[in-house]
Amino acid sequence: MTHLEAQSYIMPFIEGKVPDNKQEDFVIHMKNCKKCHEELEIYYTLLVGMKQLDNRTDVNMDLTADLENSRNNYVCWDFEQGIHL
Repeated sequence: MTHLEAQSYIMPFIEGKVPDNKQEDFVIHMKNCKKCHEELEIYYTLLVGMKQLDNRTDVNMDLTADLENSRNNYVCWDFEQGIHL
């Protein structure tokens, strides 16, 4: 997966909408590309943090765990429900 393609899947990853056939490539790229991982971490932290403030609840903000879990169980933030899936 190229940098541009990986970066285009950052928001879909956070929203749980990365196509099944791209999910593993995305996770592998994020684990191996420091630049792309940092960009994902910024978006993830901001979006999950904003949701936490909106709901006034504590949420798990462990991106590393979510990336690891997503290879087997697609773990993501559900913005509609305000929960981790």
